[in-house]
Amino acid sequence: MAFPNERDRERPLAVGYVSPRFCAGPLERFFLPLLAAHDRSRVRVTCYATSSARDRTTELMRARADDWQDVGRLSDQALVERIRSDRIDVLVDLVGHCPGNRLRALARRGAPVQVTWLDYIDTTGLRAIDYLLTDALHSPLVDAQRYVERLMRMPDTRFCYAPISPLPSLPSRTAHRPFTFGCFNRLSKIGPNVIAAWSHILLRAPQCRLTLKAAAFEARSTCESVLNRFSAHGVASTRIDLRPFTSAPQMMQEYADVDVVLDPFPYNGATTTCDALAMGLPSVTLAGATMAGRQGEAILTACGLADWVARTPNDYVERALKAADAGLGGPQERDELRQRFLASPLCDAPRFARALEALYRKAWRRWCDDAPPIDLSP
Repeated sequence: MAFPNERDRERPLAVGYVSPRFCAGPLERFFLPLLAAHDRSRVRVTCYATSSARDRTTELMRARADDWQDVGRLSDQALVERIRSDRIDVLVDLVGHCPGNRLRALARRGAPVQVTWLDYIDTTGLRAIDYLLTDALHSPLVDAQRYVERLMRMPDTRFCYAPISPLPSLPSRTAHRPFTFGCFNRLSKIGPNVIAAWSHILLRAPQCRLTLKAAAFEARSTCESVLNRFSAHGVASTRIDLRPFTSAPQMMQEYADVDVVLDPFPYNGATTTCDALAMGLPSVTLAGATMAGRQGEAILTACGLADWVARTPNDYVERALKAADAGLGGPQERDELRQRFLASPLCDAPRFARALEALYRKAWRRWCDDAPPIDLSP
């Protein structure tokens, strides 16, 4: 396909980001820090907002973009034509197959180089998308997972996280509160095998409790169903605290009631894991065989906490019990973990931006040279 873009291997690149959710949520945590850290001598950034979602975070993103296009009402063909007329060199899809996606437009190829990243953690299945942005832990060199795209591997992590601001102060543990495990992931990630593992932990540690928080727990019938699932394993409902959705500041404050996070599997947490780490809480995770199942391992390894990664379900249970026996979660431990996390590559937006810009440049040079996409690394 012919594009009017100037084939200059070293000129500043026009980079476009496409999403229906330029607002509070995952993009606030993982995209806004990149947007602010992009080197404008290397890239010019256009955001293509494909929905009417607007809030305070939207305005922050709009202020940090070089150009902002509200394109929610455009047809797929009109969107492609808009992107081509803007002469975007690298177009980055931020949503994959999640609701509100514009994959039909990307299939028509609006830019010479097309990348998918962030809010969807698998292949798009579209050959018009050249690269999937990942890292060596999410997508190891020897990987059974299949991708249509070529892999663009970041040197540290595919995530660039910033906590809410202001970040709440770390709490002191309430005297006499039972040791409490927690998980603030959505209910759809908590399947039968997860319930079984968590029940095993609670049965072997009868002094411990479990706090779960998700939007689904606003419905009493859902709460009753979940408690019944634990009851079937012999865990009393009085040991489980189910909490509904709240604002992000309130949610962060509620980590004061948790000592160690239990990561769901085979679809690990990402935003929730980083939020917990920002509040000084480690996460017991089970390494899986897919990108979704390696999120916990990748995040913990990037901040020097690989000891919290289990390799089998039994190992997962034992690591959780070991944490309970150690009575972790004191103020000093929380502060040390928070500082380690905030100093890690996960929270270093300039480092992330430079590495990403370098990968964009490699992909761009290949297009300029009429070379096909290949797996790229730093």
